[in-house]
Amino acid sequence: MKRMRRILFLGLCLLSSLTGVLAQEVLLGTTGGAAGDLYRIDPTTGVATEIGFLASGFNVYAVTGLAFDNVTGILYGSTSNKSASSARSLVAIDPSTGAVTFIGAFGVGSETMADLTFDGTTATLYGTGSNDGNLYSIDVTTGAATAVGSSGIAAASINGAGVAANSAGQIFGAPTGANQQLVQYNKTNGSVTTVATFSGAPAPLGSIDAMAFNAGGTLYGVDIDLDKSTHLVTIDTATGAVTDVGASVALLDAIVFFNPTAVPEPATLSLLGLSALGSFGLNVLRRHRRN
Repeated sequence: MKRMRRILFLGLCLLSSLTGVLAQEVLLGTTGGAAGDLYRIDPTTGVATEIGFLASGFNVYAVTGLAFDNVTGILYGSTSNKSASSARSLVAIDPSTGAVTFIGAFGVGSETMADLTFDGTTATLYGTGSNDGNLYSIDVTTGAATAVGSSGIAAASINGAGVAANSAGQIFGAPTGANQQLVQYNKTNGSVTTVATFSGAPAPLGSIDAMAFNAGGTLYGVDIDLDKSTHLVTIDTATGAVTDVGASVALLDAIVFFNPTAVPEPATLSLLGLSALGSFGLNVLRRHRRN
């Protein structure tokens, strides 16, 4: 009994530590066009605070997609077709300054990635094509993008193409507008299945040009209107209901939840007695690392 109480106590310590880590999670966003900025966004209001220019020396960038790898701690970005520097390319971004490091071109003609997402279950970076709405896997060392397969979505209907993977590795997308379909991508052949129809978007004639899940499993999106004004929204993946969080910065084209302490240090876990938690503690950690 004493051993069981000790295990429970250590488990609660671990969960308390992880809860504190999750509380540090921040929402970042970038703007598109020719030259953009990195912002910190309040997930409760949509208000954006500028962090810095997306730049490297005298080179400036516009970023249309963001994805964060919790294991390596790298923040990836996809540059727009109109980016003043290195259009249609994969870059790494310093989340504290906005400084950009070029990785490589996507290499798929006039196609850039309308949005990015990192699937933690397979350690794969994915993107959605800005012209064809297809799902692409991306080599994080070279930037090269490879189509998983045809989505079956008509090119004329591509309108934003936000994409986001949840902790289970399911990839959701919004390639057809803010009053159209929420879809799920098949990671084997790239086909899409409609899971819901959007309703309640503040700019229904606009598009959901970016999406991201937070650590709690809530799907956030950016609803961009025809005049390039934007609203931060949440999306119910079961019903497609869109809830307006609040107006945000114009031309907001990418969002990601970023947590620099998402993976606890081994020494911290040792102090918390993770070894004594057995399979319970390990399963909690694995679930946390997938978020």
